[in-house]
Amino acid sequence: MRPVQHHPGFTITELLATLILLVLFFAAAGELFKSTILLSSGSQEFSNRASQLDSAVFQLRRDVWNSPQIFVPKPTSADLDSSEGKISWTISPDGDIARIDFRGRTERWNAIGRNWSLATDGICLMIRDGSAEMCLPSQILLSSGAHP
Repeated sequence: MRPVQHHPGFTITELLATLILLVLFFAAAGELFKSTILLSSGSQEFSNRASQLDSAVFQLRRDVWNSPQIFVPKPTSADLDSSEGKISWTISPDGDIARIDFRGRTERWNAIGRNWSLATDGICLMIRDGSAEMCLPSQILLSSGAHP
């Protein structure tokens, strides 16, 4: 009888175990890739929203700073006087903010004013969002000694 020769190679069990490990590795790698892409997309959206918010608040602060009168007829609108005319700010129910200047030009910021409400104490225009409040003062009203 001839002795059994062993050929170098892998058994079917070893190949199957390796295949299972590869499947698990690629499944985990796929989930990691998906999470990375979603995070990247989310951070871009957050960055765009923060930039829009900064732009709107900068313009609103500038308008209020130069206004001798702040009128808030309702929590979703404010009228500001300026040396050149009236400037109106409105917040729509879906959070869009619009600024209409004395020439009738409109600027819009989409969906950044959700849950915002406006109020005034006579010197400041207050922006409230339910969890915080920001006071934007008028330099003209401050220097005139007006009191809230």
